[in-house]
Amino acid sequence: MKTFSGKSTFFAIILALLLALPVAAQITPHSTLKNFKLPKYNENSYRAYTLSGREGIYDTEGFFEVNMVKLSLYSGDESQILETTITSPLAIFDLEKDLASGKSVVEITDKDFYLRGEDWSLDMNHKNIKIKDGGWIRFYDELDLDISGVF
Repeated sequence: MKTFSGKSTFFAIILALLLALPVAAQITPHSTLKNFKLPKYNENSYRAYTLSGREGIYDTEGFFEVNMVKLSLYSGDESQILETTITSPLAIFDLEKDLASGKSVVEITDKDFYLRGEDWSLDMNHKNIKIKDGGWIRFYDELDLDISGVF
């Protein structure tokens, strides 16, 4: 019978713990996360976005309800530039489809604009947001528009 030294046993325990980490890190239905950050990476292994919040509850239908949302959208390339930040008091996320929505206020800060509104939906893959109520936008740069034929 082979016996293991203290050093071998230590490494075997560390290996077992490391192999168990991915299973422990999965979000399961009815899970509640507190003060969390969940990064999402694209097919090229660059960060696409990071979702953070004060509390997140994952339900049985695959939706993730998040309180005090902060969603940081990145360039998705090697530069890893933070392009847009989205905040809201409450939102529902479909993390499989990269969709989000909420009835409460949403604020979107980008290098080119600031957008605010209520009753919104977001498609993170296409970087498209729809605001149904009270939406307004402030552009930081001057718009170069020819509206001479509009009026």
